[in-house]
Amino acid sequence: YKDLGIDPGKRLEFIFNGDEETGSAESTDIICELAKDAKAALVCEPCTANGDLKTGRKGLVRFTVRIHGKASHAGNAHKEGINAIEELAHEILAIQKLTDYEAGTTVNVGVCSGGTKPNVVPAEAEIEIDCRVKTAAEGDRVRKAINEIRTTVPGTTREVIERDSKMPMEETEANMALFEKAKICGEKVGLKFSHQFVGGGSDGNEVSAMGIPTLDGLGAAGDGAHSANEYILIDQYIERFQYIRYKQRAYCLKKVVRSLFIRSYLVFDRKRDLRLKQVAIDDQLELSALKSCQVFRDGKPKSASLGGSGDVTADETLGELIRADI
Repeated sequence: YKDLGIDPGKRLEFIFNGDEETGSAESTDIICELAKDAKAALVCEPCTANGDLKTGRKGLVRFTVRIHGKASHAGNAHKEGINAIEELAHEILAIQKLTDYEAGTTVNVGVCSGGTKPNVVPAEAEIEIDCRVKTAAEGDRVRKAINEIRTTVPGTTREVIERDSKMPMEETEANMALFEKAKICGEKVGLKFSHQFVGGGSDGNEVSAMGIPTLDGLGAAGDGAHSANEYILIDQYIERFQYIRYKQRAYCLKKVVRSLFIRSYLVFDRKRDLRLKQVAIDDQLELSALKSCQVFRDGKPKSASLGGSGDVTADETLGELIRADI
């Protein structure tokens, strides 16, 4: 801003948290507290496999349903027993029917357990449920339905425990408007992309649910998330790095991100045999640190230029965007 002679009157705020993959239990409250006065939130989760940004994410609700019955000997006192697994079987069918593909809602009974021995009428049984929804209203519908199921087997009782929940990141007008602004910055660095609504959640879900305009998927391009073959694309790294820096300057927004820059990346070349290379980023986060590196191909180091994008960050263009409040 000093170089441009501009005082944006706003501040950039960065958040780095290490517990996102386990649900952000320790950091969610901190993120939401820092985000409550933000003009927008930019989340550096990876983009989609084809480079699109993420304007919406499904919300998550997980439940445990536990059934209590009465144990008895299956041969000598079968009639005295109250079979918890039998009750659970009725409930599984009812819960699975809560899925509504047209509404973008999936309900999955993924774990089922109960009983002790084949000759014992089971006194306890439980299931674990994963529910994904596109809207908060759908989450409320599923939650209400699961809690209000009435037992079928006489004598059984039930308890419902909500384990985890994450609000959906809905494709609000504010989120879509932020995406349109992002397209302008993308064009300045030669990037073209669209947007998608995706099934997985991120820290952007909670911030978006607060009414803060949120855009996700601004991180590395690649594919294979959570697999042994996960990779990012070296030939797109510089452009996306520049894109993030460009938006920092052009938006002049207070931001909330999961991980904007990391000190080093483990980079795979998907066109080869997944050779491993580490690309270092200097302390000043300058592009010059990434202009070239040694890429391992076929087991041998080979010089590789990662390129640049010329004068796309010209002072005149940046000043115009900042003053336009983009």
